[in-house]
Amino acid sequence: MVLPVVMGALVALLIVGAAVRASGRREQTVLATADGGVQRVRIRVERGYDPEVITLRAGLPAVLEFQREEEDPCSERVILDGFGRNVFLPAFRTTAVEIQPNRTGTFDFACGMGMLKGRIVVQGADGEG
Repeated sequence: MVLPVVMGALVALLIVGAAVRASGRREQTVLATADGGVQRVRIRVERGYDPEVITLRAGLPAVLEFQREEEDPCSERVILDGFGRNVFLPAFRTTAVEIQPNRTGTFDFACGMGMLKGRIVVQGADGEG
């Protein structure tokens, strides 16, 4: 009775592990580092955004460094609606995008086609957002 349950659980874990390896992606959250009063985070762009979720502090300017590692036309633009930005990202270059996260909340960003997606979480000084 126990052996079939254990075997079923192992098979399920192997299937999930294979799916994660096949996609090569999983959601990752990164807290931006503050250097000289400016928050910075590097985002790798290749079949998606890595990290997909970025945490910023409200009231401090931020620079998002989009490092585009592909020529796929889907990733040639990044649109940050909550910050009024629509930026071209040249292939195999890093593009700095400055934003002013003055309001707390969650803000989505995406490629020009809306297929690649990420999120910016802006928290107050108390960690609330």
